[in-house]
Amino acid sequence: MNTPNANATSVAEHTLTAIGALAKRVVVYDRAIREGRWELRNSYGAVDLDGKTLGLVGIGRIGSMVARRAAAAYNMKVIAFDPYVKPEAARELGLTLCAQMDDVFSQADVISLHTPLTPETRGFVNAAKLRLMKPTAFLLNFSRGEVVDEKALCEALKSGVIAGAAIDVYDPEPPLKDNPLFALENILLSPHSAALTQECVIRMATGAAEGVVDVLSGRRPQFVVNPEVFKP
Repeated sequence: MNTPNANATSVAEHTLTAIGALAKRVVVYDRAIREGRWELRNSYGAVDLDGKTLGLVGIGRIGSMVARRAAAAYNMKVIAFDPYVKPEAARELGLTLCAQMDDVFSQADVISLHTPLTPETRGFVNAAKLRLMKPTAFLLNFSRGEVVDEKALCEALKSGVIAGAAIDVYDPEPPLKDNPLFALENILLSPHSAALTQECVIRMATGAAEGVVDVLSGRRPQFVVNPEVFKP
């Protein structure tokens, strides 16, 4: 069994925080003021999110939370690609479902990835996908490091193909000390920690313990990974 609901809120909040930090250049401006570069305020590099388009790849537990919260907090229009979600379910979330993933990459001002790692998603964000994005757009990856071609992302950030990125996951993990992404100013990095809040680890531990008690008490846990064991 597992605890799939434990981290959804934490990762969704991390995503919304990163979107705002990228748009408002929070880390760049923090570094500038510490280094005495007051004049950077006149670069007008920050942007507003009001009315901008958020594109989601994957609208499961986390993606759907991000959709609702981005619309509420930033008044963003939300579009998404998820072949496993029906249009009526997308409408209930207040978003527009795109028939092709490329539509999300070409239309969105911010793209956030919330997809599992599968043979189909491994490396699917490559140089070609990044070239579809607007030069003013941001990419966020809080899913799995292997879904993004890190070399292609680094080149896109250095050459201005996209404006910025935020990633919490890497390939490999932990990342190598000479990872070229570390030298870039237009990327936010975190150590696969989006889910590691105080509240989330309590939810994980509690959910795991409840599942153990269910099994030992002869009950079926709420979240069973291998349901075939219950077949006669």
